[in-house]
Amino acid sequence: KSTRAWPASFKTSTSSGSRSGPPLETTHSHPRNGIMTSFPRDRNGNPTLESWDLFVVRHQKPSNLAGHFISLLLFYGSPLLALLTSQPIWLVGFFSSGAVGALSHHLTGDGKINLQEATSSPRVVFYVTLLFAKLALGTYQNDIDRANARYQELLRFTRN
Repeated sequence: KSTRAWPASFKTSTSSGSRSGPPLETTHSHPRNGIMTSFPRDRNGNPTLESWDLFVVRHQKPSNLAGHFISLLLFYGSPLLALLTSQPIWLVGFFSSGAVGALSHHLTGDGKINLQEATSSPRVVFYVTLLFAKLALGTYQNDIDRANARYQELLRFTRN
């Protein structure tokens, strides 16, 4: 299990209950120790990370990335196989791809996620696709470094 301490601001509240999610409001600047620090605010007014940085913080372990790669193959490959073979049973892979990604988080402890968001959010599909494009281009480590730096900055900001 991950020992990373997630700030309370990583949880947002909706009318349907609690969910983990991206920032929901505009960015505000705050002076801390003479430095202007900008963080978006969630619905409760808590500072949080930008949605891509939050995604990257939760997607760093190689074992979790492997699970997400399987999920990506299911998401894009299953409909193609269903079309090519005229066998709709292949669509089971498409509809289970989000659950495979969520299971990967559960098994690896790489950040807490919301199952509903993981299985129905177009943003998640876009970000997982972007993640693997950046891995292929060799630029994902830059995103990891930036997101971790912003996460540490957020922790310092919320402790002050």
